[in-house]
Amino acid sequence: MNIKFLLFQGNWENEGNLCALETEQSILLLSAGENAPFLNHQETINYDYLTKNKAKIKAIILPNVLPKNCAFLPHLYQELNLQCPIYGSQHTFLIFDYLFPSQPKIKDKFVPIEPNKNLQVDEFILRFLPLNSYVLGNLAVMINYQDYTFYYLQDFILNNLLNNNYLSDTTFFTQLKDLLTHQKKTTYLITSCPNLAWNRQNSLLLTARSWAKEKNYFFLLYDYDWLHIFELCELAQQWQKKIQVLDPKFLALLKKILKNDKLKEVLIEEGKPSTENTIYLLVGSPQNIEEQLKNTLAQKHFGKNEIITFMAGITSAHGGESKTASIVDYLYQKKGEVHNFSRNETFSLGTSFTDLKLLLEVVQPQFTITLQNSYKQKNYLSYLKKSHFLTCSNQSYLPLPTRKVHPFPRGEWETEKILLAQRQNLFQSGFLVVFLMLKWEQKILKIKSLQLETAAISSTVNWKKLEEKIRHWWDKKISPDLTEKQNNEKNISLSDKTNPQEMPRNWRKRIERYLETCIERYLNFEHDIDLKSPTILLFLENQR
Repeated sequence: MNIKFLLFQGNWENEGNLCALETEQSILLLSAGENAPFLNHQETINYDYLTKNKAKIKAIILPNVLPKNCAFLPHLYQELNLQCPIYGSQHTFLIFDYLFPSQPKIKDKFVPIEPNKNLQVDEFILRFLPLNSYVLGNLAVMINYQDYTFYYLQDFILNNLLNNNYLSDTTFFTQLKDLLTHQKKTTYLITSCPNLAWNRQNSLLLTARSWAKEKNYFFLLYDYDWLHIFELCELAQQWQKKIQVLDPKFLALLKKILKNDKLKEVLIEEGKPSTENTIYLLVGSPQNIEEQLKNTLAQKHFGKNEIITFMAGITSAHGGESKTASIVDYLYQKKGEVHNFSRNETFSLGTSFTDLKLLLEVVQPQFTITLQNSYKQKNYLSYLKKSHFLTCSNQSYLPLPTRKVHPFPRGEWETEKILLAQRQNLFQSGFLVVFLMLKWEQKILKIKSLQLETAAISSTVNWKKLEEKIRHWWDKKISPDLTEKQNNEKNISLSDKTNPQEMPRNWRKRIERYLETCIERYLNFEHDIDLKSPTILLFLENQR
């Protein structure tokens, strides 16, 4: 029986990984990331394929809490109504709870793993190994299926010194050796190495040797840059200073992780009287760090003679380059010094090429499957066995062992297929199909015609009123918001970018989601009808 490797999206540049292994009976999602919304890339997830095969999805692996691996989870569980478990480390679940506090349905699916213990998931046997990494709770997973073994891991550190009990384990290589004894005849390594460098030495402690202890420092760090967050705590302990965490939720998370560790003693809450022995810490992501910084500086009043040294550590390796430039420009307008470590080799996150070579020598896979753009630096390819690397483009699958890449079936679903897919709800709450014919009129997208097709829904519903509601939502909310958002994101007018006969690709999904939500709420509140996911069909007049 063959097995397929599926890659829905794997662009490091887009900050999203969504890949899976599929057999005739099962799908095992290896990560559930999505394109970073602050990069404004078009949607590349193949929803049709996931929707069609959602009953086959048996489990989701959460290797770590980086958004590129977990940010798509809320969408999967809300839109596909998945019921499968999510496997990951305890630290990963703590951080996920901080990043996505309003997702109770997902939290119920979390299952903490036991390292180096067999776990049966349908046809697959899994074993997990905590990785030495700059990401807290990072895991490697071994997947055995018949005569195949797959190792899936990323963001690993093997040869560099990580003197931190939370990020490294002195028994790591012993555990790795034990893991390798369980592999099958044919071995594949699935990995990605973004921001690859020849030899990466990340150490805030080494860099800080030249810093003046008496200065007042204000650190801006990623909320998942745990390597430098822990090192900052150690630095404060050495300097006999306190760290005032300017985000109460992150402070609570940090205290949960440190538990009874003495490093916990250096943390103080915002609002405590600051002294010369205080280090300020603000964490965030490219999506919110700039807004948090401005709000914090607007509310926090430093002394007249207090000079602040700002340390910006939002690395460009994770999509924060434009945000970093904006933040640094803003800080230069403030009183104090500004040090931008975002492009500094001693401060950036990424993978060492030495670690990659060591990983290949230890695992010795027959083939390595790389996520798209993982090895785009040509300088490294001459030092690797090119024939052993398999690449798989987005929206494609790789049947094994044939290794011939195939694209996912494309094309819109026909109306008959849509109605058939809705059949399971026919005798529960009925189904509703909304046909929308759109047209461009003076650079504004308007409704030309609207038609509703229903079955098994209460006859008391005033469908004419719902049509009027849809037109109202479109004119007052949907169309203006789309046009404004597009102009703001691209910083150009819509007419400069869009062919009058075309619709921006990311608009279709936005329109569908908005209308689905509004229609569901309207039918629920007005008629007490619990209709799930009405089908929205969009057509554009004269679209080529």
